[in-house]
Amino acid sequence: MPKIAPAGTQKPRHRKEEVFNINFIKSELKLKKIRIAPSPQRLLNLQKIKMIQEVNKEIQKPNLSPEDEVKIEILKKKIAINNIMGSLRSERPPLEERKNIYKNLLLEYHPDKGNYEKEIAEDLFNYLQMSKHMFIED
Repeated sequence: MPKIAPAGTQKPRHRKEEVFNINFIKSELKLKKIRIAPSPQRLLNLQKIKMIQEVNKEIQKPNLSPEDEVKIEILKKKIAINNIMGSLRSERPPLEERKNIYKNLLLEYHPDKGNYEKEIAEDLFNYLQMSKHMFIED
């Protein structure tokens, strides 16, 4: 005599029934969750590995002076500005749009109006003023 599964969990006879049988889909998802669930030992091992990776990251960080960190931050921002300029050159948006982008960058990095440290803001503001021709040229 064949085994009869509880109501709603029987495997559908046809493919169309399988798509619309919610109980079958739920039971399949439960089975997948059971198969994927990691053991407590595996979870502990993963946590240990993450902790070791964090410690290694801290060890590998060079001890930089605050001045060096500011210089690195300035260089990162200059690279971002150069990427914006490069995309403007390749896309060639209208002059008004380029002026608007330039104006927004000036406001963002203005020493008195921006959210950056004064030294970073001054350096980037001066850099933007020197590279104005790259934004505005036709």
